[in-house]
Amino acid sequence: MPAQTIRYSSSRREVWRWYWRAWAKPKGLWRYHALVAVLLATFHAEVQGFSHFRPAVFFVTTLGSMLGCMLFFSVWPQIRFKSAERTLSVSPTGWSTQIGKMSAARPWSEVREITEDADTIIVTGTNQNALIVPSRAFPDDEGRLRFLTDVRVWHAAATR
Repeated sequence: MPAQTIRYSSSRREVWRWYWRAWAKPKGLWRYHALVAVLLATFHAEVQGFSHFRPAVFFVTTLGSMLGCMLFFSVWPQIRFKSAERTLSVSPTGWSTQIGKMSAARPWSEVREITEDADTIIVTGTNQNALIVPSRAFPDDEGRLRFLTDVRVWHAAATR
């Protein structure tokens, strides 16, 4: 299994779809939104004075903060979106990527999971960031399958 390098550009739609799928998982991003919302509501209660604590206000503040988190955190990847061509290299040691002058690399031990659907392969890091690799990055289905098989084997070997 030799190293592989592919080049592709992502779309905002793919990032949007990935975000909401990652949000909805049982151990998904919603947990971070909920945590931030509760922390903001607690801070608000502290500013108001805990002696004047009202559960209904705390609940409404938590709900409003949760909605605000959902909006902000879902829009943030769209703001940071890079439409330029990405170069992604994978090898037995991990992955590296470059978009313009920006680059990043991670070993397979820092990858939480590798998933696929009909349109994309998702390489999700332990930090919840993800590489979204569209099917169009590959010349054919065989190239996509070879890529997916290789990264799963390398990831499994690194996380045993």
